[in-house]
Amino acid sequence: MKKSRKPPGRRTSRPQRIRLPRFSKPFYQDVVIWREHATDNLSNPIRSNFARTCMPRPVSVYECGTPGQGAADLALNILNAFIPPRPESVQRWGANQRDDDPLRSWKGVASRFAIEHHQDFKREFIEHMPADGGRIDAERICEWIRIRLRA
Repeated sequence: MKKSRKPPGRRTSRPQRIRLPRFSKPFYQDVVIWREHATDNLSNPIRSNFARTCMPRPVSVYECGTPGQGAADLALNILNAFIPPRPESVQRWGANQRDDDPLRSWKGVASRFAIEHHQDFKREFIEHMPADGGRIDAERICEWIRIRLRA
């Protein structure tokens, strides 16, 4: 009797592992967000010109022009790009209280500043952006961050 074999090159249906950069240098360019194949179909994914460094939840899809979780994820990653966590071990919430403290996300690490201020950033910048994407000036983002750092 012949044994059945799996076809070569096929793997079991194991979820693909997502690798995120842990620490990076600060990003100081204009943020550009666009939707792949922007036609009438808004189900196409949002793309950006900066690296995704953290995923706050298992199903994390960027969105803009809405007040939902996808817009919050986008805002968190933008702020994490401008104020990345310092390359140290992950901190607990009650420790040090520095803006660049590395705090664990579902996947990846985010700075304390990004986690604490991403909802405000979402309301001010991402919710009012067209659903197809747009551009946010780096100077505007840096000024927004400076105001919050002084407070």
